[in-house]
Amino acid sequence: SRSKDESRLHGSTVHCRPGAPLVRLDQSWEQSGTLRRRVGERAMSDGLGGCCCCYCIRQTEIGIVEQFGQFKDLKPAGLACVLWPIQDVAARLSLRIQQLDVNCETKTKDNVFVNVVISVQFSIIAAEAFNAHYKLTDPYSQITSYVYDVIRSTIPKLTLDETFAAKEEITHKVVESLQATMNDYGYSISKALVTDLSPDYKVHVATSDG
Repeated sequence: SRSKDESRLHGSTVHCRPGAPLVRLDQSWEQSGTLRRRVGERAMSDGLGGCCCCYCIRQTEIGIVEQFGQFKDLKPAGLACVLWPIQDVAARLSLRIQQLDVNCETKTKDNVFVNVVISVQFSIIAAEAFNAHYKLTDPYSQITSYVYDVIRSTIPKLTLDETFAAKEEITHKVVESLQATMNDYGYSISKALVTDLSPDYKVHVATSDG
């Protein structure tokens, strides 16, 4: 007979060893976490043991497997089998290239305020997925901080005209700075581009009128 806990679960059926109840995993990964743990605790307290659960890790993803809350293994794309509830796929990290647009305002050497937008393309290094998941909570904030640091230490040394001419130099410094730090957290920096460089509106109007 099926347990009461199972009747509240919906989705794919996972077959356990003989004597253990059937367990259904909810299609919503986040919502099912608490329920999966409760069913597991109930099964273990009843002496029913664990289940061999199968998860599908999608292409361009890598799975983080934990055992009793501690890191156990990395699972590549494909079928991943774990001994639930002792083990669980705690997270699935995307290996796709992501883009972050950083908007920063600073002042040039000739006292002109400019607005700079730099687009940073980055991705998780598959072999370093452990560091990406456990060492860094918010990669977007970390990247933004380093981009700010490079822009505000470079542009104030240049005039407005020099800033426009130094776009390539600025992006090179951004990539160099980010690679030196983000690689330690399991992230690879693919490219950085200055997608917008706009002076203060008054300067823009004055230049256009001239």
